[in-house]
Amino acid sequence: MSENSSLFFEGKFITRFNVLQQKMQHIKAFVFDWDGVFNNGHKNYEGSNSFSEVDSFGITMMRFSYYLQHGKHAPVAVITGEQNKASFYFAQREHYNHIFYRVGHKEAALRFFCEQHQLQPSEVLFVFDDVLDLSAAAIAGVRILVQHACNSLFADYAVRKNLVDYITSNDGNNGALREATELYMFANNNFEETIDQRVAFSKQFQTFISQRNELVTNFHTMQNNSIISPNSTNKIVGIIPARYASTRFPGKPLIDIQGKTMIQRVYEQAKKSLLQKVVVATDDERIYDHVVSFGGEAVMTAAHHASGTDRCFDALQQLDEKFDYVVNIQGDEPLINPQQINELVEVLKSGEVELATQMVGVNDYETLFNVGEVKIELNKNNEALCFSRSVIPFMKGVDEKEWHLHHHYYRHVGMYAYRVGVLDAITKLPVSSLENAESLEQMRWLENGFKIKCVETKYESHCVDTPEDVEAILHLL
Repeated sequence: MSENSSLFFEGKFITRFNVLQQKMQHIKAFVFDWDGVFNNGHKNYEGSNSFSEVDSFGITMMRFSYYLQHGKHAPVAVITGEQNKASFYFAQREHYNHIFYRVGHKEAALRFFCEQHQLQPSEVLFVFDDVLDLSAAAIAGVRILVQHACNSLFADYAVRKNLVDYITSNDGNNGALREATELYMFANNNFEETIDQRVAFSKQFQTFISQRNELVTNFHTMQNNSIISPNSTNKIVGIIPARYASTRFPGKPLIDIQGKTMIQRVYEQAKKSLLQKVVVATDDERIYDHVVSFGGEAVMTAAHHASGTDRCFDALQQLDEKFDYVVNIQGDEPLINPQQINELVEVLKSGEVELATQMVGVNDYETLFNVGEVKIELNKNNEALCFSRSVIPFMKGVDEKEWHLHHHYYRHVGMYAYRVGVLDAITKLPVSSLENAESLEQMRWLENGFKIKCVETKYESHCVDTPEDVEAILHLL
């Protein structure tokens, strides 16, 4: 198809037509925002709204076009920040694969969708219209912005940030999706074939409709940014980051503690938990060889990682199996209780959690005002509002030595759990101002809208940070 084919479309090409055509030919799935895309964004007092049958049939033709090219159905999803009867009805009627509702972080929903269908985000065509969609647009392969967003600074921002490829000439609920469909079919050189087959109501179209109607719509919610998938069975891997080059205690993973190295003790304790798999992630061949020698599993990671979170993601990418969650187990706690790991595993089973960590209550003045202890402020759902080395909240009019008697204070226990798609996302985030101020990586996640579930544990942590800490461990054995 020639460059002049773009003259058929009255929308604005942000990406040159021939480049967009190449991107379109790699698309394997279709994802749409709801409000402002299927409709004009207006809702009545019950929160319901209407949608255009012209746009609805347009998407059917988009899917049929893909079917003619590949002989199989492309996955389709709706991602919406709202929840209403219209979106439920439509997704069920059209037999879409997924609908995500009440979504605050659309990138996480898009990554989850891609995980479910073994796709890369670059293989997704995404149609959107507003600010909340930008995190998903940033990773999608083809980004189509609906026309009514064009008269705003937002559209200018999306263009400048290279977050859009094409802007439709039509509004939501008034042909925008039909326009996106025709652009997709033209780009794949099968516009006429798709129309001809539909007009003839061919055997291929009847088969397509029949198979489409066998698809089951999966509803997911992302309440508080956490994807809930009622059909998911979560597989969880424990990863133990282990560095040799510790500043305060070089080589500590290999120190002997009554006949076993510290890393062996951590590994064996973790294996007693509910985790399906346990792996040591290290950048040192001495640690790798040692773990393999006692029958453990290890992977070599890059040496440059700034945190255990980054090392966990590196290790995860090297595993042959697919997992839903990763638990980051501290490699310097040789006495970790398997039940403490299980406490974190249990909260992941519902599939509601995006990120999780643990905490213990603070019951004395000395611990509360120790700047080495990170304190947590919580919302009513036991999700972190803030982590700080300072004491939060400030108790006005109360003697500092009695603050712990007037408020439930908690300190952080540094074991984390991550949904796999979220782990991918947070490792790509730039360092934040609050992270720099507190020297706490989890503040970066909070600043970017992720929710961290905090689970109270009854088990104390016994870390080995210095050679002197080994003596304390020996007394506890």
